[in-house]
Amino acid sequence: MPRNIVVRGRPGSGKSTAISLAIDYLRKNGVKITGMVTPEVRKGGIRMGFEALNLLTGEKVVLASVGQRGPSVGKYGVNLTLFNEFLLGLRLDEGDAIFIDEVGKMELMSDLFQSIVEKALDMEKPAVFTAPFYDLPFIKRMIARRDVELIWINRGESELVAKRITDRVLSWLKEGKGF
Repeated sequence: MPRNIVVRGRPGSGKSTAISLAIDYLRKNGVKITGMVTPEVRKGGIRMGFEALNLLTGEKVVLASVGQRGPSVGKYGVNLTLFNEFLLGLRLDEGDAIFIDEVGKMELMSDLFQSIVEKALDMEKPAVFTAPFYDLPFIKRMIARRDVELIWINRGESELVAKRITDRVLSWLKEGKGF
């Protein structure tokens, strides 16, 4: 059974919700989670940008926002300097399982982020990632690996996908290290 999972789907399909639910379920089962998520930042119901949140320490930084200087994705400027500093604080080796939401255009602008994702894929622990529905060369290489299970998600399937992820991670941890 592959120890890495990539969840892909269209915007609004529930990728991030599924990941959040799986993280909650696993934590309730005593699994120590490391990695990062990139939640939206909203003001008055309008998306203004994205944060990067360290799942182990709770540290967060602004990844991208409207009006931010730097390379852009759509209307959002990406703060690569701050993001790279944040990435140096990810301690993938300190958790039982790794979650990274999302492997997308903004995050992939960072060579350090790409290296961290590759390291996570190669570690002897389960790693779960979200990725957009469209193809990017880096994502194509990820999902071509023999140790990666690809899960496509559609709107309304978050709970089902979260359960599947939870079952896979717990199963791998029990097999892999007697969790």
